[in-house]
Amino acid sequence: MSKKLKRKLALILGLTISSNTNFMQIYATENNIDAHWAEDSITKIQSFGVLEEFNNTNFRPNDYVTRAEVAMYLQKLFGFSVSQSKYYDDVENVQWYANAVNAVTSQHIMNDYGTSFRPNDLATREEVIFALSQAYNLTDNQIAYFITDTADNQVSSWAKDAVEIFVQKGYIEGRSDGQINPQEPITQAEFAVLLDRLTNTFIKDAGNYSFEIVEGNLFIANGDINLKNTIIEGDAYITSGVSEGIINLDNVEIKGTLYIEGGEEILLTGLSAQNVIVNAPKSVLIKGDKSTEFQKLTVKSEVTFNGDLIIVEANIEYDGVNFENTPQKVSFSQDTSWIKVNGRTVIANNLDEDGQISNYFRYEGLSSDPFLSNSSNSIYNSSTFDLGQVSMPMPDVLGGSFDEEQFITLETKTDDTIIYYTLDGSNTTVENGIIYDGKPIHISQPTTIKAIATKFDMVTSPMMVQYYEVPDKNQVTTPRTSIQSGVYNEAQLLHLSTITEEAQIYYTLDGTTPTIDSIKYEEPIFIENTTTLKAIAVSEDMQNSHMITEKYTINKYTKKFLTNLHDDYVTNIQSTIEPFATTKKRTIFEQNNLLVVVDVMGDGTDNLSILIQGFDEDLERVLEKEIHSDLSIYGGFFEGDDGFYYIVYGEQNLEQNNHKEVVRVVQYDEKFNEISHLSINNNDILRTASQTFDINVAVPFTSSTVDIAQLDNELVIHTGKTGYVYTDGFKHQSGITFVINLEDMSLKPNTTRNASHSFDQYVKYDNGSLFRLELGDAYPRSIVLRENFDRESFVYDIGGKIGNNETGIQIGGFEISDRNYIVGVNKIDYGNILPNGTFLEESSYNREVILFLMDKVTYRVTEITLGNYLGTSQTGSAPKIISLENGEYFVMWTEFLYDKYSKEELAQTLNYVKIDGNGKALSDIRTIENVRLSDYVQPIVRNNEIVWVAGDYYYSISLE
Repeated sequence: MSKKLKRKLALILGLTISSNTNFMQIYATENNIDAHWAEDSITKIQSFGVLEEFNNTNFRPNDYVTRAEVAMYLQKLFGFSVSQSKYYDDVENVQWYANAVNAVTSQHIMNDYGTSFRPNDLATREEVIFALSQAYNLTDNQIAYFITDTADNQVSSWAKDAVEIFVQKGYIEGRSDGQINPQEPITQAEFAVLLDRLTNTFIKDAGNYSFEIVEGNLFIANGDINLKNTIIEGDAYITSGVSEGIINLDNVEIKGTLYIEGGEEILLTGLSAQNVIVNAPKSVLIKGDKSTEFQKLTVKSEVTFNGDLIIVEANIEYDGVNFENTPQKVSFSQDTSWIKVNGRTVIANNLDEDGQISNYFRYEGLSSDPFLSNSSNSIYNSSTFDLGQVSMPMPDVLGGSFDEEQFITLETKTDDTIIYYTLDGSNTTVENGIIYDGKPIHISQPTTIKAIATKFDMVTSPMMVQYYEVPDKNQVTTPRTSIQSGVYNEAQLLHLSTITEEAQIYYTLDGTTPTIDSIKYEEPIFIENTTTLKAIAVSEDMQNSHMITEKYTINKYTKKFLTNLHDDYVTNIQSTIEPFATTKKRTIFEQNNLLVVVDVMGDGTDNLSILIQGFDEDLERVLEKEIHSDLSIYGGFFEGDDGFYYIVYGEQNLEQNNHKEVVRVVQYDEKFNEISHLSINNNDILRTASQTFDINVAVPFTSSTVDIAQLDNELVIHTGKTGYVYTDGFKHQSGITFVINLEDMSLKPNTTRNASHSFDQYVKYDNGSLFRLELGDAYPRSIVLRENFDRESFVYDIGGKIGNNETGIQIGGFEISDRNYIVGVNKIDYGNILPNGTFLEESSYNREVILFLMDKVTYRVTEITLGNYLGTSQTGSAPKIISLENGEYFVMWTEFLYDKYSKEELAQTLNYVKIDGNGKALSDIRTIENVRLSDYVQPIVRNNEIVWVAGDYYYSISLE
């Protein structure tokens, strides 16, 4: 999720229920993906070429996905080709989905129903989870079991491991009681969200790539790819659709598993991978240098390894693998026996229990094939031999859930074999297995069939495992809900139903277990607050249904009109992409249980005044005061830690008079009466600064914000200014910092270095150290963080070239956690930079929303994408970051839909998420339609709510 941080999939529904197409499709609603809750995921997966139009229909996010569509999506994502396809009587070759179904099932992905695939059936959640776990090779032998009630058929046994893995890895969430609702259908949008969570980065076009850090899984779906200098936190897949070209992985660290499922030639330089699995449809050549190391290699298909790469341990599941180097340790599966190492044949019998292969190259005077001559196995003593393997036995009806008893026959494609099977769950061997006599096996209760096939002079087949679930016909079917669990911005009207005729439904809304004494369902249920619904269905002479549990979160937010407020330029498309920063002309804070709003009027004129208004709990105005200034420029407002308030003013000095006051810092008491002030001119600045280059102030605060921090009796103001005319004839803009001694309101010496040009300034103290953050467009052209005026660290280097005053980036927030410096930005696609170093006009309107986390110890930067709007008709504002208690943070941004040609704003949506100090999401990303932030106002925490003012409106969001 890498999630990329995205909206979480609402798969947390109830217990087992059979699919019913007509019932479920009546709840499909608007299918426009614009402003859809899953739009980010849908757009991302569409960019991979996966959710493309097919069957003459458009992608329908709220419709349920069919089994054929699941096959099509997986085939497009992984590029599966058809091999040994199975015949299905309901899949005709003329159908649009035929190739996808054949390709996916030939890879043993997706369950089927004997000779039927049921392509037009709605795919259930457990079917999709099972298919994805197979396709993504998600396995874990040390799974902690979180799912309950499997004995009561909540999760089909054949899907149980897959569901456990998805819960454990956080791809889906179970409730505290572990219920998942596995047999309900899944929507197209929900499927897209799952793919999004499983697929962080997808490379489909040839070229050079470098990502620094990929938070989740990475896919390579084309040849002629050069990937460099990248750390992959999840797995990496070279998909089976890659049939030709060279793939070069240079200085790549894979913390998960590298799956080589396709490719022609793969070059590895400085690659580090704990696990590598090779399972490609045709032979692959893998070349690696001595800086490349595989800790554990599993080979399931034809491959040649070449070069000095280090292979610590190799598990061979395919005969004849060719190593031109020497693995340190080799193990063979029960179905394989030999490999080639440096042109020599090595068979299983030649290796000791530790699998050490190097010992066998110490012998001298042996024949060119020493291991064959020493083997006691007569098969291998022959000069020519065929190490074929018996094909795995298959049932005529695959395992699954059924409404009635089943009669299962077994067969294998290899002639003249003997099939052995067990029905007690034990692994089948020749010694303990029952010889299959060709008669159907009667299944009248939940049963696992395990079977193998054997033949003289051939390797025993892999073991078949199939689970058959025969439900109790006397149980009422589980009730269904018309609305899925999830987060909603308004009250919901909920319908319940069951397909058992004449059954009655009983429910509770307080989280307790329902009985026949609970509320009887007779009319739709109105959900206006966050509610947990539990329901059962009951019918006479039948067993009660399983219970469903649904949780509905209703966003608690307030929007109220505030009268007499000075107009505020709230966030919009123009300010979202403004190339330069502006001073914040509105501030809010809390004083004596009042919400205080500070507004600026007449800025830049002789009539500059500050309007201060206070509002009580009912948002009635109870305080009003106006402060006038004889200076004309407003800088900023600060609520001090010492009980005083500070306002920074400025004045133009175009005549370049060193004696003229250019900045004034005024101290006020709690009733906004002036206590003291500090007047600053350029002589003061020259006297206290250690540098003399371009530090004079001609115009203060230009193209800048003004940020203020306090530590005891020290006040620091970090901003920007336009300087005097320099020797090159230009007035240069740059950052400037003032350090003030509050004991006597004097200007302290400092050794500041500032960016030129400088925008979006932030300043904070942390453990006694001062940190200044700013956005530079030239020297340096980056987001730069400076500690105590000396240490300089670059959070992000900006594309384009020096001389381009626009940066294509805005900083919206800066916070410091126990472990990280956290910076919130929006930024353009720096892949769209013109040859002259400027940006495409179109790219200026498309901005993704990002969090940068710089580790306080290593200074390593992690990038987290909150909203990726690149290439869409949307953009995101720079995110606000609000510090909460216990090291948690609230991140907010406005998402805009706009017309690409007129740039007219069409709609806006507020997005917000709670994170910890390491950037980990502690909540879903939630949305509220037609609500926006203000460019000027930093939201605050008040009465367990996030509060802000935009325009003439007061907004709040509950933290509960």
